[in-house]
Amino acid sequence: MVNTHPSKTKCNFIYGQLLSGGVLFFVVENLPKRTPPTGCPGKWMFQQMMAHFGAQVLAIQTDWHGSTPGKSDNLDEINKRTTGGAMTVLEAAWFTWTGKRAKEWGAANVTELVPCVGAPGKYVQVQLLFTK
Repeated sequence: MVNTHPSKTKCNFIYGQLLSGGVLFFVVENLPKRTPPTGCPGKWMFQQMMAHFGAQVLAIQTDWHGSTPGKSDNLDEINKRTTGGAMTVLEAAWFTWTGKRAKEWGAANVTELVPCVGAPGKYVQVQLLFTK
């Protein structure tokens, strides 16, 4: 599923794919970032995607990666909250944009799919699974 908005001059879309076992994998871009926001809010795009797939979604999978800050808002949030051991990756996951959307969907659990790459505050890849 892809939604776009013509008022954005760069990227404004959500792409979701339902994998086997009801696992939803998605990518969302809402650029450029502006205050106040313009175009379709990412939260709205997520809600539209979830309505599209409905009850078929049994889990939400992430794959956040990048060594450059600003490349992944979710990974930036993980690194911010794990710096100095303040939180674990699984605790920090709920403060990410995706973690908040997963919680709104009804997720109560998050697990690592594979060990995170990097160190607290300096992760370069985090793969998680949010489930109800």
